[in-house]
Amino acid sequence: RSNASVPQRIADAVSGPRVAATGSHTLLFQETADGWPVARVFDNATGKGCTLNREFSDETYNGRFTHDGKRAVWIEYGSGNSEVGYSADLGCGGLVKFGDWVLGYSLHRDFVVFEGGDEADSTSYLQYARFPDTPGKSLLTPLVVYEHPRYPTMTLDLQQSSYIVFAGDFGTPAMSGLYLHGPLEKSF
Repeated sequence: RSNASVPQRIADAVSGPRVAATGSHTLLFQETADGWPVARVFDNATGKGCTLNREFSDETYNGRFTHDGKRAVWIEYGSGNSEVGYSADLGCGGLVKFGDWVLGYSLHRDFVVFEGGDEADSTSYLQYARFPDTPGKSLLTPLVVYEHPRYPTMTLDLQQSSYIVFAGDFGTPAMSGLYLHGPLEKSF
């Protein structure tokens, strides 16, 4: 950082770099000898980093930072052949699991909104959970909104509250439409 005009190599075999909105940290995926990418986060001021993966041999992808830049979020595929959604603080501690069989997610304020399925891979649900504001909680209990959501699913702010916007049919053509769920803050 002291000589910004000279590029500095910080890691080999990387993909998907993301920089926190605060500019303080970088999240990236680094390939290992077995070919699976491992999620790593680096402090941009010191260059020190740590590995986010719960299991080093698990494949990780879809990494992002929360809006306040204090947590990293990713999906990890491996143990039990489940795609598990995780979050951790920037020192790779405070690991929080937010969902099983996670197909995709979006972040809004301190919420994660995601599509997660069941073990039989027979259905999926639109769900959301709020990240803890205090350390020590390791599992979030998501709230289920709707079965078989249609993407894209959006989040938005109305009257200082957060809402999910999604399309659905609820089983009958007469119920097809665009739906608004929330406010999310009042659910917790």
